Amino acid sequence: MSWLIARTQSRRERYAQSQVERQGRSTYCPFFREHRTKKIVPLFPCYIFISSGDGSWWFLRSTFGLFGPVLRGNKPDIMPDDMLGNLRKREGQDGLIDVPFDNGLRQGQTITIIGGAMTGTKGIYQGMSGFERCRILFEMLGQSVPATVDSAYVRAA
Repeated sequence: MSWLIARTQSRRERYAQSQVERQGRSTYCPFFREHRTKKIVPLFPCYIFISSGDGSWWFLRSTFGLFGPVLRGNKPDIMPDDMLGNLRKREGQDGLIDVPFDNGLRQGQTITIIGGAMTGTKGIYQGMSGFERCRILFEMLGQSVPATVDSAYVRAA
């Protein structure tokens, strides 16, 4: 079985799932616990997977909570069953996807910026601010200046 990918209205993934399921289709929307806020949020915000079933998909264009299927040309984009199976294997007992997060940095540790406009600048790691961004404290002009930086650009000094 393959799965259609559908775009939902913002923060309406569960509502869209219920509307699609009322029309007789299976849905899947993986959730995980965000490491910073501990909230349960969708792994793919604004997207759900819908079983392709008999191949019809036009009904998705008028389903409440959905903008419609993700299209490739004039046909819906398909997610193979084995890819979704890999996601489901990562679900814990609580039904949430296990998303390990450890950037190896500890609060108060000295870091170096390795990319972007601040390349080579040293700062103090203050923690994560969500969305893969680090809070960094820089010393500039004799004062401490907080900033957020993409975690891909932060390394231990």
